[in-house]
Amino acid sequence: FSSPFAQFGFKGMLFFNTLLFVVTSFFLLKIAELLSLKNSWLAILFCFSIPIYFGVVVSGLTEILLATLIIAALYYFLKENYFTGCIILSFSYFSRPESLFVIMSFVLYLLVIKKYKYIPIIGSSILIYSIAGSFTHDDFFWVFTKRPYSSTGTYGSGELFHFVGSYKDTFGKYISYSFLVGISVIFYNLIKTKLTHSSLQWTL
Repeated sequence: FSSPFAQFGFKGMLFFNTLLFVVTSFFLLKIAELLSLKNSWLAILFCFSIPIYFGVVVSGLTEILLATLIIAALYYFLKENYFTGCIILSFSYFSRPESLFVIMSFVLYLLVIKKYKYIPIIGSSILIYSIAGSFTHDDFFWVFTKRPYSSTGTYGSGELFHFVGSYKDTFGKYISYSFLVGISVIFYNLIKTKLTHSSLQWTL
């Protein structure tokens, strides 16, 4: 996807990632509207306000492509267009290797809602790339045998709550505080609803 833009060097990649941000923002807005969220436009503002996301946008890193594909797939899943969602999701595997963990969550969802027939579609891009690359690598399974990322701990290891401790640099303090407030309100409403329901049952 980025190859045409990469021909123009780093500036081309900056334009590519900026374009991806616009596409991601569009799908975030559509998702917020699907969920009937008030002030749905804030989804775009929140996305752009995350320090680590904005920092990666102005780079040539591939995390932005992964985010775009996952958000787009989520939108189509919410629209119950599982075929399109699975096609888009399948290409996320080639944007970042860690997408496998996200893909598995989508697979689990399809299992829960009993939409089994769509699960094989998630492997469609692997089949396409396997066939295309086999002519160069002389190996149909080159997608797995010639992965650029080793499983020997390339990135090392760190503390379990590393990202929690570095929330200011990762999510930003305003987004983090908003998240805590939102979670608190959700739990408050759940407890309030449960207590009200229990009170009604007791009265009856």
